[in-house]
Amino acid sequence: MDESSIIASVEYLLFMSKIEIKRKPLSTRQQLFVDLLPEHKFVVWKAGVEAGFTENYAKHRLPGLVLANVVLKQAIEVKLAEIKAKSIATREQRQQFWTEVYGNDRVNMSDRLRASELLGKSEADFVEVVEQKGKGLTINVGESPAEYPKLAKEAG
Repeated sequence: MDESSIIASVEYLLFMSKIEIKRKPLSTRQQLFVDLLPEHKFVVWKAGVEAGFTENYAKHRLPGLVLANVVLKQAIEVKLAEIKAKSIATREQRQQFWTEVYGNDRVNMSDRLRASELLGKSEADFVEVVEQKGKGLTINVGESPAEYPKLAKEAG
């Protein structure tokens, strides 16, 4: 390939990157299909039949359409991301759960104590002090703020 053909290829790629490809939005049936997929555990043909596609089309053509139709594929990926985001508890949700377990008198005491421990760990209530000494150097790791004055006097 000579230099002029390389330049032409680059110019063509730059030109093509500026063109917006307009894609048709999902049809009502396709959107319903995307919404029904999680209810059918992502079995394509079952969701397709319930969305209004014929059973033959849903079993034989719809799986290929899901892979070939970029807009449909993106809609399914968005739906998967929404489900995943809802299924992962945030830090605040975990702390709220542990607090509810801790305060519930109907829960076993061992479970309540474990919830209390996990809640304390999440709030850094338990800090382990590790001290490393060697050739005139002392490193304290994990000391709590309450111990700072004491450590300053020892080092002083």
